[in-house]
Amino acid sequence: MTQLLSSSIKLNKDQVDTVIHHLAEIRHLTKITKIFEGKPNYGQSDIDNLKKLLPPDFDFVKITKFADLYTIYVLSDPKPTPNTKDILNYNPDAKVLNLNKRNEILIVLDTDKFDKQHYLGILGLWPKFYKYLEENSDDVLCPVTITSTNIITQAIGKHFINTAILPCTYRLFSLCEVYPLIGSKNVLWSGMNYDFELLEYEPLYNKGKYSIIYDNDPVVKIMNATKDQLIICKQINNEISPYSEYSIRQVKQQLNDIESLDVSGLNVY
Repeated sequence: MTQLLSSSIKLNKDQVDTVIHHLAEIRHLTKITKIFEGKPNYGQSDIDNLKKLLPPDFDFVKITKFADLYTIYVLSDPKPTPNTKDILNYNPDAKVLNLNKRNEILIVLDTDKFDKQHYLGILGLWPKFYKYLEENSDDVLCPVTITSTNIITQAIGKHFINTAILPCTYRLFSLCEVYPLIGSKNVLWSGMNYDFELLEYEPLYNKGKYSIIYDNDPVVKIMNATKDQLIICKQINNEISPYSEYSIRQVKQQLNDIESLDVSGLNVY
C-alpha cells in the first residue's frame, strides 16, 4: 500500500530550502525562523501535556511510527513588493491579500514513503507552535501548511477522511508538486507566468465572468488561495515580438470525492 501512495523520488535539502524561501516570498512573508528539527515525543508526560492543549472533541491517537525528520518554520513579517505597488497603481481599489500581519507555520516532513502515522504524528508537535497561531487575528484563514519532500498521489486523501491532523485549518501538499514552478535558484517563478498575487474577489466592471483556476492547481496551493478569490499574474505572449499582460483568474472548487480529502489540500477545522 505504501508504494502505491508515494514515490521514493524526493527533493534534496538544497531544493527544499529553495522552495521554502520562494514560498515565503510569494506569500509576502519576509522572515523565516526555524523553531524545530527532529521527531515528536510521545512519552507519557508529553501526551499528558498535549491533551491539555487540545479541544475536548479532538481525537487523540498515540503514534509509534514517524517520518525521518520533521522541520517547523515560522513565516512572518509580511511586506509589499514592487509588484504589489504596480497592481495598486493600475487599480487603487484592488485589495491585495497575504499582506495582513500574521504568523504562518510551515511543517516539512522528510520522508521517502507514505505512512498515515507519519502525518498524524505532527500532532505531537502542536505544543511547539500553537502559541504563534494565537497571535493571529480571525482573518487568517489557513495558518498552517504541511508539506512532504517526496511525491504523493491523490490516493493519500482517502486516508484522512474524518481524521484531522491538527486542531486548526491547514493545507497539505507535496513540495514536489510545486517545485517545477518555484524551485529555480535563478528566478522566483519558472515558466511564462510570473509575479502572481492574491486578490479579494470583486465583480468585473462589465458584469462578465473571470477565467477559472481550479483549487487543485499548484499555483492555488502556493498562494494559499481559497474559493472565489482572484489570482492575478503577468503572462508572457509572443505575437510578432514578446510582451507581457495581466491575467486574472477566479479560484473555483474542483469536484471532490466525498470519501477523500479536499483536492486543494485544504482541511478546514
